[in-house]
Amino acid sequence: MSDEIIEILRGMWGEMKALNGRVDKTNARLDGLRADTADGFAAVRAEIAGGFAMVDRRFDSLLLGAHGQDHADLRQRIGRLEKHVGITDP
Repeated sequence: MSDEIIEILRGMWGEMKALNGRVDKTNARLDGLRADTADGFAAVRAEIAGGFAMVDRRFDSLLLGAHGQDHADLRQRIGRLEKHVGITDP
């Protein structure tokens, strides 16, 4: 091989080595971003789940808890009033 070809190949090797270093740094940044994003999504999911659990507890309290019988009584009274004035369920 000529000295010129060897010099070109060495230059290409040096560029590839530098490129590999940049790719490794980029991959490390992407891995960190993935971890941050996954943590963020997990926090949002947990917050949403907590919100739905709170709504479920409130509905249970309204319909089954201390106000459950009040709700049932009110529904019966409204039903009698609707019947009395001629309103029917569709």
